[in-house]
Amino acid sequence: KVEEFLNVRGGRSAEQRASELGYQILLANSQNDAGVAFEQVVRLNDSRVAGTIVAPLQTLTPEKTTADVLHALRQADQRVVLVDAFSEDDAIPSVCSQNREAMRELTTHLIGLGYKRIAFLSSVRTEGVIEREEGFRQAMERHGLEVPPEYFLEVAGRNPAVQGTQEVDVFMAMRNPPEAIVCLHDLIALNVLRRCEERNWKVPQEVAVVGFDDLPQTAVCNPPLTTMHQ
Repeated sequence: KVEEFLNVRGGRSAEQRASELGYQILLANSQNDAGVAFEQVVRLNDSRVAGTIVAPLQTLTPEKTTADVLHALRQADQRVVLVDAFSEDDAIPSVCSQNREAMRELTTHLIGLGYKRIAFLSSVRTEGVIEREEGFRQAMERHGLEVPPEYFLEVAGRNPAVQGTQEVDVFMAMRNPPEAIVCLHDLIALNVLRRCEERNWKVPQEVAVVGFDDLPQTAVCNPPLTTMHQ
């Protein structure tokens, strides 16, 4: 029994649960490249796997690319589950986080601590990303706080190891830098913390940083990262 999945976060938890049920998990990493993704689809279909867990691909047209991948898998009669997005195909079940509600709660937490100039670092706009963006904006609007365009940035590049780094430099160069930075996910937030330390921008004394996902390393970084648990 083999269950494979494309570019999915939370692989360790999936692997543990699959093992308990007598399945084996193999990773088919699309590298967020449509061509690579379809090469992986062909391999999965040829291998006659039990099913595929698909996370949205962060390409320039994420919705179309993901839909095409799902269609190709379904053409081979695969059982498919979509993570962090909804499919127009009613035959494809989805497992999604409460992205909008959780990000709204996280942002409201910052506002409750007295922060008013709050920035948001986003990424390629998949459905889950859009929901988190909406949650942030809803919290700001409910409390009568503006979000200047320069406070709402999409991280540059696709390499998770550096996303958020140059955005810290952009914020620090502003006449009125943000008092707090809400990050789309923890990997961005951890990079932000590292860059703030390199630039001597003190966290949380001079700027607050929060993440989303509650990755294990957020509990042991310095300072520990405030994050939203999934």
